Amino acid sequence: MKKTLILLLALLTAACSCGCRDMWKQDANGKTDTEAPATDIPATEEPEWEPVYFGPEKAYSYTTEKGTSARLLEEDIIQFANDLLNPYNGHPLLTDRDTSVGAYYSNTLQGCTTSLVNMYDPALREEFIRRINELIRDLPTFDSDYPHEAVIRLAEAAAILHDTHTSLFAYSRYELPLRVYPFFSDDGCELRVIGVPADSGLDDIIYSRIDAINGVPIAECAERISACTSYEADSWRDFQLYEFNSYPFILDAALLRYYGIMEGDSAELTLTDLSGGTRKVGIASAVRGTTRLTFRDAGADALESDIGLGLMWDNYDRNEWCKLLSDGETIYLRIFSCYPQSMSNTLKELKALADEAGGVKQAIVDFRSNFGGSLSMNGSSYDVIQCLKGLDLERVCVLIDHGSCSSATINPAHIVRVMDNAILVGMKSAQPTRFFYGGPGTLKNSGISYSMSHKFSDFWPGNEDDALTPDVTVYQTLEDLMRGVDSVLDWVVNGGAEN
Repeated sequence: MKKTLILLLALLTAACSCGCRDMWKQDANGKTDTEAPATDIPATEEPEWEPVYFGPEKAYSYTTEKGTSARLLEEDIIQFANDLLNPYNGHPLLTDRDTSVGAYYSNTLQGCTTSLVNMYDPALREEFIRRINELIRDLPTFDSDYPHEAVIRLAEAAAILHDTHTSLFAYSRYELPLRVYPFFSDDGCELRVIGVPADSGLDDIIYSRIDAINGVPIAECAERISACTSYEADSWRDFQLYEFNSYPFILDAALLRYYGIMEGDSAELTLTDLSGGTRKVGIASAVRGTTRLTFRDAGADALESDIGLGLMWDNYDRNEWCKLLSDGETIYLRIFSCYPQSMSNTLKELKALADEAGGVKQAIVDFRSNFGGSLSMNGSSYDVIQCLKGLDLERVCVLIDHGSCSSATINPAHIVRVMDNAILVGMKSAQPTRFFYGGPGTLKNSGISYSMSHKFSDFWPGNEDDALTPDVTVYQTLEDLMRGVDSVLDWVVNGGAEN
């Protein structure tokens, strides 16, 4: 295929070596009756262990020797915990302080009303600190310099907050070298293979449904791995599990091992093909991104058409761009990131294309698989809306999916709030229209990136949906994918007006 079905983005975290999960246990040292007093803990019982970390307000004494790899890991653990528990800038759920809460009523996303709210949850703080202490306790049991198990467990600690913007991505360097795609419907989700290692002889499993990994049903695999994913809505959980950066969590070798789904360096997939036949296939793990994959050619004509799967990935090195579709009546504006590079120039181009066509009837504003960015798209959200209003359109279709995160939930919601002729089309976005948010951090020794919220805002007061929900739900279908057709664009361009 000339164009990949899923965009290959840079990893958000530094690469870490993967490791197997070792459950913690500590053996008491055996002693003779004459060596040990009667008050010693019997050898059959686990020694009592006391917590050593209580939060940044109390001085912390390291348990490991300075200059060792264990100390480097412990320093990163304490940095992560201190950041989230910082009494002034830590997470609002973990710190007993008043937090500024915004409610965005403004049409320009440039102003809001604010109030101070105490959102502290002492039970969550206690559980978070307990997990940090357990991780510190387990340092002597790790058998590698910077075990990936520790990364996963930090991710799990963050995940208890159920906050998309407080997360540490726990994928490792190793994956099952496949490409998969989730096909959603009102009845659930099917995960299918869409790419296999080149020259592997596995081309015939393309489009097969994955039913289980090493006998564990795929839904149970997803449930186990979701313990290390941070999300408010199941839609973002699913995106991380099945699609994220073309490196979905459900194919990560370290995560599969940690959650007891895979042993060693390979896995057995249980598959059902298009005819209903079942088979099992073994797949060995590999360093992610190093395996050349092959996809089934859907036909360049379909892929590169106005309704082709390739359209939304055209010019993917540009954060925003536009195109007049071949019907001469539809203008397409792709916003791949809410950090615009040159939105003013793109809007001038959009207006020129519409004028050259003698006017257009509808606009498509595509926010799918957009991970967000600036709250108001660096101030251009108002300009986008004014430009669309100036085109005298019959309809504006704003496209969202479960990869439309953060600002890519806020801005689609904003457009439909202030434009009477705008509708949301596609799938639920990654988040509700009210959420925590903040900034990035980096663990000083490993270089692993994480994010941590310290604010909360409601970007659509009164909207109580668990995720931004489209007016018209359109799922990508397997049949359309096999033809190279984008089901959502097909609905908009070839029949949406009548539906």
